[in-house]
Amino acid sequence: MPHRIPARASSLSQLKRLDEILNGTPVPTFVIDLEHRVTHWNRACEVVLHYPAQRMIGTCDQWKPFTRTRAR
Repeated sequence: MPHRIPARASSLSQLKRLDEILNGTPVPTFVIDLEHRVTHWNRACEVVLHYPAQRMIGTCDQWKPFTRTRAR
C-alpha cells in the first residue's frame, strides 16, 4: 500500500499542472472524459462562451454554448 500514496500524489500533481496550463492559455479549451463529461473548462471558455466552469464541469452539456440562437 505505500506505493499508492505517491502515485495518488503524482496524479493530483499532474491534474493541478493541467489546470494551470489550461487556465493559462487565451484559447478557449475544454476537456471531456471517456463518458463525455466535462472535466476541465478554462477561463477563456467562460469569457468567450459565457458559460461558467462551475456550470459545465461534471456535465455532458458541452454542446449547449454552441447552440444558442445568435442575432444576425
